[in-house]
Amino acid sequence: MSVSLTLTEEYKSAILAGLPPAIIMDICSRAMSFWTYQASQELGYHQAMARSQKKKIRHVESRASATLADMREKLKGKPKD
Repeated sequence: MSVSLTLTEEYKSAILAGLPPAIIMDICSRAMSFWTYQASQELGYHQAMARSQKKKIRHVESRASATLADMREKLKGKPKD
């Protein structure tokens, strides 16, 4: 069995039609607070992911630099043909 949780605009309007303005404003305020919270959580998640990726990039760069330095040292000691 499948149920659609998407409400139609007509249904939403009918539900709000009989409510006093103070209650409608409270509903709107809570919805905006929830949206703000969700947006801040998403931003924090993306910032944490960016920090993690930057850390991984720095690690790979340092290993690549070390490998390159080792190869240069080996080439310096190798006799030319």
